Amino acid sequence: MKYFKGLIAGILASSMLIGFAGCTGSQGTENGTADSSTEKSSEPSIKLTEEQIALYAAYSTENAKRALEIALATVDNYIDPMSYKKTDTVVLAESCTVSPNQDRFARNGVASVWHYTAFWAMQSKMLPLTTGEANSYFSELYQNTYKSMSYYEGTGNVTTYMGTDTYSMYAVNRSGSSGGADISGINAVYDDQMWIIRELIYGYEQTGSQLYLEQAERLTKVCLDGWDVTKDEKGNEIGGICWGPGYATKHTCSNGPLILPLVELSEIYTSLGDAEKAAYYLEWAVKVYEFCVKYFTLGAVYGDFVGSSREAEGSAKNRHYVTTSQSTSPDKATYTYNTGTIVSGAAALYRVTGEEKYLRTATRNAKGALNHFTQVYPDPDNKDTEYRLWPSDAQIWFNLIMLEGYLELYEFAPEICLEAINTFQTSLDYAYEHHAKNGFLPAHYIYGWDRKNSKDTNKNVMDQATAAHIYAVLAEFYAGLVAEQSQ
Repeated sequence: MKYFKGLIAGILASSMLIGFAGCTGSQGTENGTADSSTEKSSEPSIKLTEEQIALYAAYSTENAKRALEIALATVDNYIDPMSYKKTDTVVLAESCTVSPNQDRFARNGVASVWHYTAFWAMQSKMLPLTTGEANSYFSELYQNTYKSMSYYEGTGNVTTYMGTDTYSMYAVNRSGSSGGADISGINAVYDDQMWIIRELIYGYEQTGSQLYLEQAERLTKVCLDGWDVTKDEKGNEIGGICWGPGYATKHTCSNGPLILPLVELSEIYTSLGDAEKAAYYLEWAVKVYEFCVKYFTLGAVYGDFVGSSREAEGSAKNRHYVTTSQSTSPDKATYTYNTGTIVSGAAALYRVTGEEKYLRTATRNAKGALNHFTQVYPDPDNKDTEYRLWPSDAQIWFNLIMLEGYLELYEFAPEICLEAINTFQTSLDYAYEHHAKNGFLPAHYIYGWDRKNSKDTNKNVMDQATAAHIYAVLAEFYAGLVAEQSQ
């Protein structure tokens, strides 16, 4: 019935999944990424038993298969088939209405750029996972999805703390024409640009495409131009990036997600021999990190935002914002992705600088997140077995960003991170083995499908893509863990 159906069936029947070459969550040197400046031992980061090695090897193989299955179901059910068939244009639904038996799925709405980027990121994790027809399929789809992102892009005058200038950036909502999106007012936000930057850098590392690197740098400049240069009464820069050009509040999610890619850009230019650019990006990574720790810390995790007030001064190109008051008390709502971005950013800063303060922050937050966010649920069929579950009441995608923090930190704090990483594996496995239907999983991984839960009757594309994404990165992680034992 659908354009993708026959092709997907063929890929699942004939796909070839590949093993990984010992990646343990940190970046390598291929395609311009830099070696860690900290010393690495030839010994395994953690000594596994024979039983653990066998278990993790099995995890890796099975994870790859499940990632592919769920990713293909996501493509099949969320992309408009006619648009793709006629013009290779990706029009993505924001959600699918799921029938009571989880056997029929009806597309609803059009995805925001945030949802769209999560879908694109899911595809990228299929590239190192596959070979043959499956790899060709996802390579083509990945490129077409990026090209179709132009429908979210717009150009216009934007006022920041630096002045008023013409910017091209990605809007929240898709337009009907390429490059025609509305970025005025609150129609574009900085965190959307940051998630795209993170994916562009990953795309550069996977493909070596200079286009991805250039676009990552362009959007990074857009975000950094949103930095608050207002001085306080003591002459110190207040700092921080507001949620968007049309907002005065400063959020963890409009600052934290930029730390890791800033460090990665510094590493890239270190390896390319451009010391000036490398230092520039590292300096910004430190500034953004320090702002986050100063303003958003809530014990061992992070709050959501701090309020501020501002006014516009000047006219024409000189029109700019000036902060008139800045709160120092963060909103106390906590989400896994906010803490996750600080863990990954601090771990990356430690990797490059070797400064212990970054490792202390990352490990404290990694421990704190596990205690703060997870709940223990007994196995419905075996009360003696328990599963630690990350929140299912918000976007499950938030938990993916937390997982990425543990993966980034793993080589420096393996025991702490392995405990947390395993919780993602076991709860996701429980959901798949007990509740998976046609490549879809319920919102609550232990309790299963619930028709009273809107998340189960109307599946958000981010939650769906996240399951495939998590399986993919866990496949890579466990394969690297096993390979490390034989070095």
